[in-house]
Amino acid sequence: MKSVARFSSLQNTFYLLRHGRSHANAQRLIVSDFSVGQIGFGLTDDGADQVRANLVAVKRELPDFTRIHASDFLRTRQTAMLASEVLAAPVELSPQLRERGFGDFEGQSSDRYDQVWEQDAVDPTHTHWNVESVQSVAARMIECVLEIDRSGSGETYLLVSHGDPLQILITVAQGTDLRRHRRLKPLGTAEVRPLPSS
Repeated sequence: MKSVARFSSLQNTFYLLRHGRSHANAQRLIVSDFSVGQIGFGLTDDGADQVRANLVAVKRELPDFTRIHASDFLRTRQTAMLASEVLAAPVELSPQLRERGFGDFEGQSSDRYDQVWEQDAVDPTHTHWNVESVQSVAARMIECVLEIDRSGSGETYLLVSHGDPLQILITVAQGTDLRRHRRLKPLGTAEVRPLPSS
């Protein structure tokens, strides 16, 4: 199944930033429920340091940002605020950038991701274990980018989100089959990448 959209005519430039190391990462837990992730499992101290250090290291290579759009989970809000300090850009929260919902695996070991990803490689519309499908994540991430893009032209935006949503968005931008999203090199915590242009 092909990606549901391609970004061949974007008027603006987009960069992606995965949140820094969080308490969920440190504890190897799946925290995808907004009611939990909104108030808990923020950045660890070393995760906050990681965000600052990574952004300072690449700042010279980055353009000036018009605005930072971030998932409204605690770990992404904290990452965005640190990015705002380093990059001198305002932050706006965008619920469309939230973590992928992992359904029945909420609060369980992050080892469970592998089961979901195995099914993703078969069918990107699957909702086994009540997880949010790859196709659903792709649709909301696409809409977020297009909504921002409609606001003007010639600007540069930073999107702060989570591992799976960003991986899926990159897959869409490359025009790659959604079933292959885990074959891309995963973004590390606090890693910045440009959104590919198709």
